[in-house]
Amino acid sequence: MPNFSSFDGTSLYYDDQGDGTPVVLLHGFVGDINIDWVRSGILDLLLDEGYRTIAYDARGHGPSDKPHDVDAYAGDALAKDASALLDELGIDSCGAVGFSLGASTALRLAALDDRVGAVVAFGLGASS
Repeated sequence: MPNFSSFDGTSLYYDDQGDGTPVVLLHGFVGDINIDWVRSGILDLLLDEGYRTIAYDARGHGPSDKPHDVDAYAGDALAKDASALLDELGIDSCGAVGFSLGASTALRLAALDDRVGAVVAFGLGASS
């Protein structure tokens, strides 16, 4: 499984497929790459449309590290993880698609990282 070391050393699992315009996929709170993107068919749909899909399991999810210190999740840690993955893969520009918690992360990522040119955010709750 491919992993990368994020901004604070947390090891995160990721999946990178396709050759087109990059799209980062950010899963929901109780999801992971498989639940939110593979089983739903969204990842394959994007690949079929010619996009490069970059998905990762957020810290605390799937095979990614699961830090036990609450501070490891504080602030913009999730958005910083996404930026670190863009750095790792040498991505200059991309779109971001987020569901639920991933939607909030996508919006924060776009606010913090000018490489994100478009955001699709769905499943946002009233408190997001």
